[in-house]
Amino acid sequence: MRLRTLGVAFFIVFLSLTACKLKSKSKEEARIVAVAVAKVEHQTGSLPIRVTGQTACERTMRLSFKTGGYLLFLAEEGAVRRNDVLAQLDTTEIAAQVRQARQAYEKAQRDYHRASALYEGGGATREQLQNAETALNVAAAALQAAEFNLIHSTIRAPESGQVLRRLAEAGELIGPGIPVIYFGAGGVRLVQAALADRDVLRIRIGDSAEISFDALPGIRSKGRVTQISPMVDPQTGLWDIQITLADPIASLPVGLTAQIILFPADEGEAAVVPLEAVVEADGDHGAVFTVEGAAARRIPVTLGPVFGDRIVVTDGLGNVERVVTLGAGLLRDGDQVRVIQSTDQ
Repeated sequence: MRLRTLGVAFFIVFLSLTACKLKSKSKEEARIVAVAVAKVEHQTGSLPIRVTGQTACERTMRLSFKTGGYLLFLAEEGAVRRNDVLAQLDTTEIAAQVRQARQAYEKAQRDYHRASALYEGGGATREQLQNAETALNVAAAALQAAEFNLIHSTIRAPESGQVLRRLAEAGELIGPGIPVIYFGAGGVRLVQAALADRDVLRIRIGDSAEISFDALPGIRSKGRVTQISPMVDPQTGLWDIQITLADPIASLPVGLTAQIILFPADEGEAAVVPLEAVVEADGDHGAVFTVEGAAARRIPVTLGPVFGDRIVVTDGLGNVERVVTLGAGLLRDGDQVRVIQSTDQ
């Protein structure tokens, strides 16, 4: 009886081990992933840079008062002509200062003329005459300064252009040098954008560009890079660039979003792969899979610009000839694979 029991136990253990082995073998077979691969293209020449920017006036300036005071008038946003009044301070205090300075100047004139007559008659010393002359010069300078402040209590358009933005409202107390108007002139001939370090190193002054606008479908313009910032913007970590339109577009508003394609003059070779081959993309870092024998190998790569359904790989591929496309998102490094499709597109 005991022997029969032991025999049954051994038989059960044998069946369990066999089932585990079959199950393990089934899992291994299940991890064979069917994939498609595509050839890595190596393009020689200038790879375009795509960036978004905004239209801007050829010249912009922030206009402010030299002295402070209450703001009486501020022009509305829109087109203006040269010498149009854009902003006006309450001149009550400044006008009083002008009157005070003028009266002081007139008194200094009388004192000087009196001292001069006395000096000619021997009734005043040369020092007294010189002191009167100095007082007259000081009073004249004070009057000139007061009149200058009065003139500059009114802001006029320095040239024909546009009030792009009001930076204050009538009735506010404005301090000296505080901008109240953002003014633009010279027409909307510029597009401003910002580039990352890897892109700004590729462009030069004079490189060509093609500009289009989401809000104006079908309208395209040519341009050239006319300015590259010599230092990075500490707030954005990007380099500002400026593109001048070759043919200005009539009635183009300031601040319109522009899609820019830059064509650097430099030449080089870059690898291009289908976009679906990239996994774990994070900024300019990602990974692709290639097939070695019957196994998938994960390769970290550095990513460049995207062109339609393809992306530039700037570093990491080396001599890799093909990458996994279909099924790349299902793979782990070392997985067994079966290639079901290979394309050289």
